[in-house]
Amino acid sequence: MSGGKYFTYLLFFCFALCLFLPGKSQDIHFSQFLNAPLHLNPAETGMFNGDIRFVANHKRQWKAFEDAYSTIAASTDMILLRDKKIKPAVGLLLFNDVAGDGDFGTFRTEIPIAANLQYKKANFSLGISPAIVQHGINFNALYFGNQYDGDQFDPGLPNYEIPDVERFNYFDLSTGFLTSYRVNDSASFALGASVNHLFAPQKSFYSNPRVVLNLRWQIYARGTMQIAEDIVAMPAFLFMKQGAYSEINFGSNFRFDFNPLGLRSMFAGAYLRTKDAGILMFGMDYNNICFQISYDINFSGLRTISRGRGGVELSLVYIFQKTRIITSPPVRKCPDFI
Repeated sequence: MSGGKYFTYLLFFCFALCLFLPGKSQDIHFSQFLNAPLHLNPAETGMFNGDIRFVANHKRQWKAFEDAYSTIAASTDMILLRDKKIKPAVGLLLFNDVAGDGDFGTFRTEIPIAANLQYKKANFSLGISPAIVQHGINFNALYFGNQYDGDQFDPGLPNYEIPDVERFNYFDLSTGFLTSYRVNDSASFALGASVNHLFAPQKSFYSNPRVVLNLRWQIYARGTMQIAEDIVAMPAFLFMKQGAYSEINFGSNFRFDFNPLGLRSMFAGAYLRTKDAGILMFGMDYNNICFQISYDINFSGLRTISRGRGGVELSLVYIFQKTRIITSPPVRKCPDFI
């Protein structure tokens, strides 16, 4: 069996398995998970064709709710020593999320580090990402049950909620592994796994040692398969689990290398987040700049309130590549035959 057919069967099996696995809501996440590589797995650091990669992500979720989730992330990464057999790579990831009336905020600064190794048609990467995380909240903007006087809400009544702090920091650590394989010029695939919150940091405004972040496990795969002269299928799936909660995403983008706009390529595709939302994606690639937009159509138990409005997500990926001068070997004139 060829590598391309084997990968096709593997993806089909994984997608079919996902349909029967239980799915529950997850915390902060991106629908375009492949366009947030350092957020997905620190082993993705330096795993691209080019010199420096810049990524920006923005998501506003559940617009039907007032003051719902608003997430922004930005990252950059690069390989440091390309002439080494094991190539070190380093990056920087900034992540900010604000949610709810109380402006519950999460600001995260990560420095992912990875070691990349290429062996024939395969690539291997092992990464680690230390992070400093800050959380904050405005308790005065929240409403509590003891502020109802029996007939109506009275904001002048004390809420008797006295947190130890309204802002705190902690150290966090993630690690991951990634392998990719190029079958031929028309097919390739990659498989990755990562673990977040290795030290189970405490996350409480009341200094409660029992309130900690559980480990978050992520397993994912992606591939590219040329299905026509100018059409490439790009299937992928992602499974995440954190404590009692899990999330499954699967679907495919399709890249069209022909278009009337003079772009390098265009994208269109759809994903499913089981028991939660369907995701439509569109995008374009021009001069090493890839822009994609997606929309979540909510069909979970929240659809009565959200009216099916999930959220818009934007991603921008720019890969800078230096112009390299190719020098010809010295020419030696052959002596004339006598």
